[in-house]
Amino acid sequence: MRSIVPGPTRRQLQVGLGLVWLIDAALQFQPYMFSHRFGTDVIAMAAQGQPYALASLVRAVAWVIGWAPGVANAVFATVQLGLGIGLLRRRWAGLALRGTVVWSLGVWCFGEAMGGVLSGHASLLTGAPGAALLYLLVAAAAWVGRESDMDRPVSERVLVGWAVVWGVGALLQGLPGQGSPGALAGVFTAAGQAGPGWLDPLDRLVAGWAGAGGGLSLAVVIALEASLAAAVFAGPVVARGAAVVGAVVAVAMWGLGQGFGLMFSGQSTDPNSGPLLVLLAGAVYSWARNAAQPARSDRSPLEPGPQLQPV
Repeated sequence: MRSIVPGPTRRQLQVGLGLVWLIDAALQFQPYMFSHRFGTDVIAMAAQGQPYALASLVRAVAWVIGWAPGVANAVFATVQLGLGIGLLRRRWAGLALRGTVVWSLGVWCFGEAMGGVLSGHASLLTGAPGAALLYLLVAAAAWVGRESDMDRPVSERVLVGWAVVWGVGALLQGLPGQGSPGALAGVFTAAGQAGPGWLDPLDRLVAGWAGAGGGLSLAVVIALEASLAAAVFAGPVVARGAAVVGAVVAVAMWGLGQGFGLMFSGQSTDPNSGPLLVLLAGAVYSWARNAAQPARSDRSPLEPGPQLQPV
């Protein structure tokens, strides 16, 4: 039997995911979201640059929302509030996880246009492959079949989700639409202009480094993302280090590339991918901490062993 060591458990991941859903709900209840601009400026904008079939589906959803934006937004906000509350309640967490999977898939396809990954201009730095998809991956890591599983560490399947996110990020960063020092610098410049004013000087500093570094700065970003994807398969100790580094990088991307999700702009529907990547890093760390522990016997070292019977 393998001992369970301290670290993020499935229950702790559920609580973290529930808190993010509550932030989503609070953002969705902003006055801006109850206007027709929710459909035209938030949902429909995601269709730009997407393949025709996907763009048509997203625009159709925006058109439906436009008929009664207040009602539609009230439904969206209430669902997210319900998922958040459900995940915070131990008894309801299993149902809320299932609801998270269904709702996240819908939002990812019809609200985020699959995180823009088919446009050729998406980047992990700005939130690809989409916050909604990360909700689903965190829910899968925190998944429980029965209440007794709540305090167990996560399954090694979380490594696949982690590798896919960072591997896709490296691939997207190397595509022609993103694969240039100018495009990389533009990510930080745009985040500085749209994000908090106090962060703008740092964004401009990083943008200057990205532009001046030429192909080297781009190669560093791609190599970092690819390394984080592959490292989790090099054993528990390396995976634990990758989780820590990945969490730090996720926070940096959240601030410098995503402007903290523009949460204080009045027009943001979620905090973007940064916090969810941190939760996913916690799931990987949980697996690695548990997997690194040697197997132990259920018998205490002080307990006497079996007695030899006389022949």
